[in-house]
Amino acid sequence: MLHILLVDDDLLSALALRAFLERRGYRVTPAGDGAEALARFDADPADLALVDWRMPGMNGGEVVRELRARRPLLPVVFVTGYSPEVEGFAAALPVPAAVLDKPVDPVEVLDAVRAALSGGIGPG
Repeated sequence: MLHILLVDDDLLSALALRAFLERRGYRVTPAGDGAEALARFDADPADLALVDWRMPGMNGGEVVRELRARRPLLPVVFVTGYSPEVEGFAAALPVPAAVLDKPVDPVEVLDAVRAALSGGIGPG
């Protein structure tokens, strides 16, 4: 069973996305911020990180940089309310990654997860 680390400080959004992904056969480990995500990843590495951009403490880019220091080829999908069109957003991405806008369509997330796990970047 493929394992997804879901990093999002929005509890309701994370719960809904977790339930959706688990019903499709993924094991999902939630984390509410960067520090929790890194601790959970260190204890049980994931196959993919699904990460919000704006969070208290570390932003999504910082979280992914730390995750990638641990596992350089970790597939990543960003889910954010922070528009990719805002100046500097694309340059701040630590890796090529799919970027999905909130509110997200769960099917779009599933497609991005599948694409990232198969070696493609996915939408964004």
